[in-house]
Amino acid sequence: MGLSPEALGLIYEQGRDWSHTNSIHSLPANPLSDPRFKEGNILVSQRDTSIVFIIDRPSGDIVWKTDPNQGISLGQHSPQLLRPRQV
Repeated sequence: MGLSPEALGLIYEQGRDWSHTNSIHSLPANPLSDPRFKEGNILVSQRDTSIVFIIDRPSGDIVWKTDPNQGISLGQHSPQLLRPRQV
């Protein structure tokens, strides 16, 4: 997992729920041509880390994610892919 023994100890002491993954959704069909947001990829929200990421279903790779320092998410619960606004 790449965590130090100290970090693993803290996770264990806190009940092992260090990330609190509170939603996992399959992305719906959408008009975006960016392959990271293709239908069927997995959108995951981790509340306690304030990270949202997308997993490419075929490869299992993380293909998109927020950084808590970006201010995009903070303790989010169930993010969803929004359709682009028509202009």
